[in-house]
Amino acid sequence: MTLRIFLLLGRFLFFYLLVSVPFPCRSSSSGSTQKTLAMIKPDGMSGNYTNRIKNVILESGFRIVKETIVQLDEDTAASFYAEHSAKSFFLA
Repeated sequence: MTLRIFLLLGRFLFFYLLVSVPFPCRSSSSGSTQKTLAMIKPDGMSGNYTNRIKNVILESGFRIVKETIVQLDEDTAASFYAEHSAKSFFLA
């Protein structure tokens, strides 16, 4: 039972990167930079692709200004993925 819970929660582990684009926003004349949220989904975390994904982001001209790892509880994850609940890959 504990192993099943661990495997289930492992599917809901996210790695968030806040990246900053090094050019001004079109709507802003103040020269401020635009910020974008990038999210590495659980399969990227479990497959150990995090560093590769971060390198692609950096090589694309972005700058990572903050990183956070978040593990969602089952209710929050179900709410986040509600639109996919009827699909075959979704665990009930």
